[in-house]
Amino acid sequence: IKPQYESRSDYWIGTQLAKRLGIEEAFTEGRTEMQWIEKFYNDCRNNGARKGIVMPEFKDFWEKGYLFFEVEEKDREFVSFKTFREDPKANSLGTESGLIQIYSPKLASYGYDDCKGHPSYFEPIEGTAKATKEYPLAFVSPKSRYRMHSQLDNVNTARRGSVEEREPVWMNPADAQVRGLKNGDVVLVRCRRGACLCGLQVSDRIKPGVVSIQHGAWFEPENTPAGRIDVHGNANTIAIDVITSKIARGNVSSTGNVEVSLWKDEVPPVRIFNQPRRVNAVK
Repeated sequence: IKPQYESRSDYWIGTQLAKRLGIEEAFTEGRTEMQWIEKFYNDCRNNGARKGIVMPEFKDFWEKGYLFFEVEEKDREFVSFKTFREDPKANSLGTESGLIQIYSPKLASYGYDDCKGHPSYFEPIEGTAKATKEYPLAFVSPKSRYRMHSQLDNVNTARRGSVEEREPVWMNPADAQVRGLKNGDVVLVRCRRGACLCGLQVSDRIKPGVVSIQHGAWFEPENTPAGRIDVHGNANTIAIDVITSKIARGNVSSTGNVEVSLWKDEVPPVRIFNQPRRVNAVK
């Protein structure tokens, strides 16, 4: 569809920023947005031709709107490391020894306390085994079926999974009963790092002692009687923000320890999806 109202494409935005920085020509290289799309396609087409893959002209592809690649039978029967298994010396791997390794002298030489030279178990920072009286519930944050991370949280399909306009927190019936909570309640989920409001989803599909908030709800901080908290159910407000190890540097945001209680004050409205006040369009 054509851009709606004052919205602009990423390429237009990038071009305008480059223009203000005095590097418009270096950024665009003299191409329009469509010319860049055609260039990327032709680069792919030429690369495919070198591998015996025939692709149509850009004009024909663009008019049809899609391109279907046939999968050869040999690709359906692909076996990982087949050539390595057949001749490990001629087809060595990219490891220190060229073989499959359980132990890495190179990794071990770094002396990291959180990453050994061999597979090791490290006790989690938080989780089921770290439950306390103040924060007895283990928290997990899986992906949502209604959006891609935080993208599309503002479309109607995402609303199908909400409870009282908020991201749901799943809880086992046993945990809900001891807290006097029922399905559909607006609850406060809090931990050492922050807090957020969620709609309660009571289900025996989650084990006792664990609660789940799917990540990706748009962040909406508000001043409340409980302090400044997110009122929409953004899982990042309570997730751990540390790296997995000094070598991997991934994140462990989908875990933690929390407590859940009934929200007894006035429920703040969710305004994050409201359209902003209209201003004069930038030409």
